[in-house]
Amino acid sequence: MNKKLNSGFSLIEAMVATAIIGIAFTGVFSLTIYSADTLQSAAKRQKMQIVANQIMEVIENDFANISHYNLSFTTCAAPTSGQTQNYHVNRYKWCRMLNDMLGTPRVGDVRSVAVVTTGTSNKVTVTLQGVGRQPEIVLKRVYE
Repeated sequence: MNKKLNSGFSLIEAMVATAIIGIAFTGVFSLTIYSADTLQSAAKRQKMQIVANQIMEVIENDFANISHYNLSFTTCAAPTSGQTQNYHVNRYKWCRMLNDMLGTPRVGDVRSVAVVTTGTSNKVTVTLQGVGRQPEIVLKRVYE
Protein backbone atom coordinates (compact mmCIF):
# COMPACT_ATOMS: atom_id res chain seq x y z
CA MET A 1 0.00 0.00 0.00
CA ASN A 2 1.30 3.31 -0.98
CA LYS A 3 0.69 6.08 1.46
CA LYS A 4 0.43 9.42 -0.15
CA LEU A 5 2.44 12.03 1.78
CA ASN A 6 0.88 15.46 1.95
CA SER A 7 3.35 18.25 2.00
CA GLY A 8 2.68 21.96 2.07
CA PHE A 9 0.22 24.14 3.96
CA SER A 10 -3.40 23.53 4.52
CA LEU A 11 -5.89 26.36 4.22
CA ILE A 12 -6.19 26.65 8.02
CA GLU A 13 -2.43 26.90 8.47
CA ALA A 14 -2.25 29.63 5.85
CA MET A 15 -5.07 31.58 7.55
CA VAL A 16 -3.36 31.30 10.97
CA ALA A 17 -0.05 32.48 9.49
CA THR A 18 -1.82 35.41 7.78
CA ALA A 19 -3.51 36.38 11.05
CA ILE A 20 -0.21 36.32 12.94
CA ILE A 21 1.51 38.45 10.30
CA GLY A 22 -1.45 40.87 10.34
CA ILE A 23 -1.24 41.27 14.12
CA ALA A 24 2.52 41.89 13.90
CA PHE A 25 2.07 44.53 11.18
CA THR A 26 -0.63 46.23 13.25
CA GLY A 27 1.80 46.50 16.17
CA VAL A 28 4.56 47.88 13.99
CA PHE A 29 2.17 50.37 12.37
CA SER A 30 0.92 51.56 15.80
CA LEU A 31 4.49 52.01 16.99
CA THR A 32 5.31 54.02 13.87
CA ILE A 33 2.35 56.35 14.41
CA TYR A 34 3.24 56.80 18.09
CA SER A 35 6.86 57.64 17.29
CA ALA A 36 5.83 60.12 14.59
CA ASP A 37 3.52 61.87 17.08
CA THR A 38 6.28 61.94 19.70
CA LEU A 39 8.76 63.36 17.20
CA GLN A 40 6.30 66.05 16.10
CA SER A 41 5.60 66.98 19.73
CA ALA A 42 9.32 67.20 20.50
CA ALA A 43 9.93 69.44 17.49
CA LYS A 44 7.06 71.73 18.50
CA ARG A 45 8.36 71.86 22.09
CA GLN A 46 11.84 72.78 20.86
CA LYS A 47 10.44 75.61 18.72
CA MET A 48 8.42 76.88 21.69
CA GLN A 49 11.57 76.79 23.85
CA ILE A 50 13.43 78.87 21.27
CA VAL A 51 10.64 81.48 21.23
CA ALA A 52 10.54 81.57 25.05
CA ASN A 53 14.30 82.15 25.17
CA GLN A 54 14.04 84.92 22.56
CA ILE A 55 11.33 86.61 24.63
CA MET A 56 13.51 86.44 27.75
CA GLU A 57 16.53 87.87 25.93
CA VAL A 58 14.55 90.83 24.59
CA ILE A 59 13.06 91.55 28.02
CA GLU A 60 16.52 91.35 29.59
CA ASN A 61 17.84 93.86 27.04
CA ASP A 62 14.88 96.21 27.62
CA PHE A 63 15.11 96.06 31.41
CA ALA A 64 14.04 99.71 31.81
CA ASN A 65 10.56 98.79 30.54
CA ILE A 66 10.29 95.40 32.26
CA SER A 67 7.01 96.28 33.97
CA HIS A 68 5.34 96.74 30.56
CA TYR A 69 5.98 93.14 29.57
CA ASN A 70 2.88 91.68 31.25
CA LEU A 71 1.59 90.32 27.97
CA SER A 72 -0.97 87.88 26.66
CA PHE A 73 -0.73 86.44 23.17
CA THR A 74 -4.37 85.41 22.74
CA THR A 75 -5.03 88.05 20.08
CA CYS A 76 -2.54 89.57 17.66
CA ALA A 77 -3.53 93.18 17.25
CA ALA A 78 -0.96 95.27 15.43
CA PRO A 79 0.35 98.24 17.41
CA THR A 80 -1.45 101.50 16.74
CA SER A 81 0.36 104.62 15.59
CA GLY A 82 0.62 105.76 19.23
CA GLN A 83 2.12 102.45 20.38
CA THR A 84 5.65 102.80 19.09
CA GLN A 85 7.41 101.44 22.16
CA ASN A 86 9.41 98.24 21.74
CA TYR A 87 7.15 96.20 24.03
CA HIS A 88 4.12 96.82 21.78
CA VAL A 89 6.05 95.94 18.63
CA ASN A 90 7.62 92.87 20.27
CA ARG A 91 4.26 91.64 21.58
CA TYR A 92 2.81 91.71 18.07
CA LYS A 93 5.91 90.03 16.58
CA TRP A 94 5.89 87.24 19.22
CA CYS A 95 2.15 86.71 18.88
CA ARG A 96 2.44 86.30 15.10
CA MET A 97 5.41 83.96 15.50
CA LEU A 98 3.49 81.75 17.95
CA ASN A 99 0.40 81.72 15.74
CA ASP A 100 2.48 80.70 12.73
CA MET A 101 4.14 77.95 14.73
CA LEU A 102 1.24 76.64 16.84
CA GLY A 103 -1.86 77.95 15.11
CA THR A 104 -4.37 80.38 16.56
CA PRO A 105 -4.97 79.98 20.29
CA ARG A 106 -7.82 77.71 21.32
CA VAL A 107 -9.84 77.74 24.50
CA GLY A 108 -7.52 76.67 27.30
CA ASP A 109 -4.26 77.66 25.59
CA VAL A 110 -1.93 79.79 27.70
CA ARG A 111 0.50 82.09 25.92
CA SER A 112 1.67 84.83 28.21
CA VAL A 113 4.48 86.75 29.87
CA ALA A 114 4.02 87.69 33.53
CA VAL A 115 6.24 90.12 35.44
CA VAL A 116 5.99 90.16 39.23
CA THR A 117 7.92 92.89 41.04
CA THR A 118 8.78 92.42 44.70
CA GLY A 119 11.10 94.97 46.25
CA THR A 120 14.09 95.29 43.94
CA SER A 121 13.64 92.01 42.07
CA ASN A 122 11.51 91.23 39.04
CA LYS A 123 10.39 87.67 38.35
CA VAL A 124 9.57 87.09 34.68
CA THR A 125 7.60 84.00 33.69
CA VAL A 126 7.01 83.02 30.07
CA THR A 127 4.28 80.40 29.71
CA LEU A 128 3.51 78.73 26.40
CA GLN A 129 1.02 75.92 26.81
CA GLY A 130 -1.55 74.20 24.65
CA VAL A 131 -4.51 72.07 25.66
CA GLY A 132 -4.58 68.31 25.47
CA ARG A 133 -1.39 66.65 24.30
CA GLN A 134 0.28 69.90 23.30
CA PRO A 135 3.71 70.70 24.77
CA GLU A 136 4.17 73.14 27.60
CA ILE A 137 7.05 75.54 28.21
CA VAL A 138 7.39 77.54 31.41
CA LEU A 139 10.54 79.65 31.60
CA LYS A 140 11.28 81.72 34.72
CA ARG A 141 14.03 84.19 35.48
CA VAL A 142 14.59 86.63 38.31
CA TYR A 143 16.26 89.98 37.61
CA GLU A 144 17.68 92.10 40.41
